[in-house]
Amino acid sequence: AELNQYHISCNLLNDTTVSNTYDFDMDTVVATVSEDKTVLDGQFIGDFEVKGLTNPQWLFNGKDYYSLVIPAVIATSSDCFNITNGNTITGLSNNCPTATKLVIPTYVTGIGANAFKGNTALTSVIMPNVTTIGDYAFRNNSALKSITMPEVESIGNAAFYDNTALTNVIMPNVTTIGKQTFTNTAALKSLNMPVLNTIGADAFYGSKIDSVNMPKVTNIDKDAFRGANSLNSVTMTDQDLCRQKFTKAGICKLP
Repeated sequence: AELNQYHISCNLLNDTTVSNTYDFDMDTVVATVSEDKTVLDGQFIGDFEVKGLTNPQWLFNGKDYYSLVIPAVIATSSDCFNITNGNTITGLSNNCPTATKLVIPTYVTGIGANAFKGNTALTSVIMPNVTTIGDYAFRNNSALKSITMPEVESIGNAAFYDNTALTNVIMPNVTTIGKQTFTNTAALKSLNMPVLNTIGADAFYGSKIDSVNMPKVTNIDKDAFRGANSLNSVTMTDQDLCRQKFTKAGICKLP
């Protein structure tokens, strides 16, 4: 499906990789080749599918880089989302039903309950100015691997429940994590939450997390890490609370 367009650099050598540098001012995807290459309609360049080519495009590197402009499978504009109250997303619109990557518009500050629940296509989400995530917002997102949410302060119950592919979570400003938020996140190995204060019950139940940095936490609810048997390092300022909640020898670390 052709979705909103976006700008990103692609390298077609070997397995093809896509850079992580995003340009929010551009409205196209630019594939830059570093070798001679024939590009066909329907071919994937990194995570992006070439659409609308009626004939094969021969791209020649030579001394200069040539580029092919293609539509991306990334949702970035308001047309891709259902929005209420002017700033809260409640789900994907019919314009972008198969988006694999989301870049939430900067004016959006909330993700509503159940907004993307059960989505099996999403692989990454960037939400620059979102501050709250509702209950079950991304529950059972089986393909979701990466979440970047620098301004999020509060995450609702079971928001990322059963996200078994999730490996990378950036949330430096989160203060509250609800119940069962990261339950059964089998691929998530570490988290850095420098200002986290409160963790709900079963928040990491059954997860495979290995290390957690949460120096300011003061409230860890019942069984928050129940079944998280891979956990080996917990960094907290309150060592009494740490030893009360985590009994494994040597697990508690000072910041």
